[in-house]
Amino acid sequence: MIARLTSFSGDPDGLREGARIYEEQILPWLRDTTGFRGVMVLHDGAERALGLTFWETEADADAAADAMARFRSDVSGAVGSTQLAAETYAVLLSIGPSLTLES
Repeated sequence: MIARLTSFSGDPDGLREGARIYEEQILPWLRDTTGFRGVMVLHDGAERALGLTFWETEADADAAADAMARFRSDVSGAVGSTQLAAETYAVLLSIGPSLTLES
């Protein structure tokens, strides 16, 4: 499994609004995307947020990369946040919340 990590900074209310927009407008598209396994959005309660998307393979993540970059840019612009970094990791261990998609 592959995880794509993107960090953002911005106003706390804007970051929360970005997560809401992501859930309502982007998640439906992601659910139909080959290899998509889940998403987590983390917020520090202040001015930083992390978005994690999980993919079956790196090829699946790469195939969605251009669309995901546009989505991040559009949502960041809409809520006034700044994307700080985007990185890719192999998931070596995952215990805890399930990343299976519900119907």
